[in-house]
Amino acid sequence: MLILALVCTVIGLALLVAALTTGILPLAWACIGVCILGFIFLIVDIVKNRKKKADDEAAVLVDGVPAVEHAVETDVPAPDVVEVPTDR
Repeated sequence: MLILALVCTVIGLALLVAALTTGILPLAWACIGVCILGFIFLIVDIVKNRKKKADDEAAVLVDGVPAVEHAVETDVPAPDVVEVPTDR
């Protein structure tokens, strides 16, 4: 979506330059329309990124504890350390 907003910006700039150099009013209106379309693409991109960021943050926390710590704290006991005697 961000790329579409950038493309609309470039097209809008080209239409603005064309409208100012030729004095054709419909080109100016087209510039305004393309800029509004680009603004809508930008807002949609921002909303999507905020939602994605919120979903990512929710996935990191499990019951208020970071998922990494939650995965480490299990009921499985750690294996006993056995010392192996070395004969030299």
